Amino acid sequence: MTKMQSTEEDPISFPKTPTPPPEQIEKMFDAIVARYDIFNTVLSLGLEKRWRKAIVRSSRVGVPSVSANSNSNLTTRSATSKRVLDLGCGTGALTITLPPTIKIVGIDLSRVMLETAHKRLSEYHGEYSGDLSNENGCYRNEKLQVGLSQASAYELPFADATFDAVLSAFVLRNLHERQTAFDEVARVTKPGGKIALLDMTEPTNSLMDIGFKVYFHTIAPLVGLAAGHFNAYRYLSRSYAQLPSNEQICLMLAKAGFVHTTATPFTGGVVTLFNATRL
Repeated sequence: MTKMQSTEEDPISFPKTPTPPPEQIEKMFDAIVARYDIFNTVLSLGLEKRWRKAIVRSSRVGVPSVSANSNSNLTTRSATSKRVLDLGCGTGALTITLPPTIKIVGIDLSRVMLETAHKRLSEYHGEYSGDLSNENGCYRNEKLQVGLSQASAYELPFADATFDAVLSAFVLRNLHERQTAFDEVARVTKPGGKIALLDMTEPTNSLMDIGFKVYFHTIAPLVGLAAGHFNAYRYLSRSYAQLPSNEQICLMLAKAGFVHTTATPFTGGVVTLFNATRL
């Protein structure tokens, strides 16, 4: 059961301020990319890798699909034929968790994040070709059909029903217009396709909630000071407060055209994984 919002004033609370517009988000991530992965590891106590694996498992993108052919015999559709969108791919941390044999497209607002993802993925999959020098520019590994492109979640540059699955990690809190983004995700997802979206949320356990807030009030500012980007890291550590409740997010996904929406908390509700199927 999801924790209900308390009507009493929370003595350890983060102010609910509007999510910055896309241009500010882009500049912020461009500035902090060098230490972004270290920041995530420190704040998650190393659990973020486990959480990303949970995203991939829940989407079943590496599992072959079974269907009946014209002769009523079961046939298997290889997982390699599946196409997956990594929404807000950042430095490629989730992208490299995906099976290397499926078709992957990663998008992000931050050009510098994508350049870092390019270097990281090249170590795993071999060199990518292309650049980001024009509006339609992208990095692409032709052999594995993995592409990286600078794009907005509010205007995805893909045809309707392009992807078998859309995945994201720690992106929802940075979306200025979530319903618009969910509508776009629904548009590019094939009927029956899966989404798996994970982000930080308010812990469901009261003791965990207090410890979580104290931790983020102390550790995150110290990391920010050390990195030289105090305001950016303070925003990131407190941005979970910008998210609506789990119930509201599920309702927004349903409004966009998804069914079977679920919100699964991990680590006492520190993060929640939202899963749904395209109608």
